[in-house]
Amino acid sequence: MSRMMSLIAGLKRLLIVANLFSFSLLNAQGSNFIQFLVDGNNRFAFSAYEQLKKGNRNNFCFSPYSVGEGLAMVAIGCSGDTANQIQHTLNYSLSFLPLYQYLNKALISSPDQPSQIYLANGLWIDKQIPLAPPFAKVFQRNFGEPLQLLPFAQDPVASINTINRWTSEKTKGKISPILENSGVTKDTRAILTTAFYATAPWKNSFDRQTQYLSFYANSTRMIKIEMAHSIATYPVVEEGQWRLINIPFAENPGGLELTLSVFTSKEAASIDALEKMFNWNNWIKWQKNAQDKEISLTLPRFRIENTINLKDEFKKFGLTNIFMPAGDFSSLTSDKNFFINMALHKSFIRIDEKGADASGANYTLQESTVKKGQEEVSVNRPFIFVLWDRKTEVVLLLGRIVEP
Repeated sequence: MSRMMSLIAGLKRLLIVANLFSFSLLNAQGSNFIQFLVDGNNRFAFSAYEQLKKGNRNNFCFSPYSVGEGLAMVAIGCSGDTANQIQHTLNYSLSFLPLYQYLNKALISSPDQPSQIYLANGLWIDKQIPLAPPFAKVFQRNFGEPLQLLPFAQDPVASINTINRWTSEKTKGKISPILENSGVTKDTRAILTTAFYATAPWKNSFDRQTQYLSFYANSTRMIKIEMAHSIATYPVVEEGQWRLINIPFAENPGGLELTLSVFTSKEAASIDALEKMFNWNNWIKWQKNAQDKEISLTLPRFRIENTINLKDEFKKFGLTNIFMPAGDFSSLTSDKNFFINMALHKSFIRIDEKGADASGANYTLQESTVKKGQEEVSVNRPFIFVLWDRKTEVVLLLGRIVEP
């Protein structure tokens, strides 16, 4: 009997190793399959927006790419129904998880490039948890970051400080803290943190001076806000009373090609009317149909810093197992009581006449005059915005502005 039990235990260990290293089988030709990961990420982006907007009438933003990668970090340690829940949420096969190493290489730029995105995605596990031997190695290979082990049980405060300091460093000090000095105890087993920040100057110059112009927050409320102005050629698609404008940032040679897409109404309309049309299928159609047009554009300055409790939001997706001891983490640990205690996401974006938080970048401001007969486009009503990379087509940040 003992020999049989030993054999079964050995087979279980082999299955765990096989499960982990199955995520590495695509490495040799991974770049050929990146589109599968991008499409899945973008579908997740729009479904997550649909969920997050419910019960939220204010400005908000989140990075579906950052959140998706964070969830992928958890996924490589999961099996069975737990893995299936994650796969259903992310909208792609978990066999494509190794492709994050290729996609990150395409998105993360060298420090001398004008446009940058910063990701601070970490899976933090109590150092006393017994890990499956291959897990840490596969984790680092796929995501380019070492698995983070912390003394939650011995020193919760020091663990919180480590997470906050690491996140701040990864986002150039823009996002800190991500964890408050509570919620982490000696019983904490694992925490998932994800954070996103971007900086980039505009491709087309904006005016030297912003102006205070009218913004119609709703049918009864008009406010004066700072709006930047530019005269340039932008890809535009419009139909009826709505319009989508693609506003490009400076391109990195051979790399990142960031664009801010703004979806807004031409006349009085609630954000609800826009959101009814805002979905993955329409996004694909809009980008395909966008045509270059020289316009006189006025764009609101805005700033958003958002923290989202992903544990609460994921549960609304039906993603529950990873937050319960009943979850199947057999590819990560033999500890049957292991689960993710907390999952948090934080994002930051600031848009003005210089670009996306581009105060430290080289840029050229102009003085422009509207030409006779030139179309004037003013983003002076509530709008949805999408920050995405034109080269890979991946959606990096999604949000809305109800009142700047």
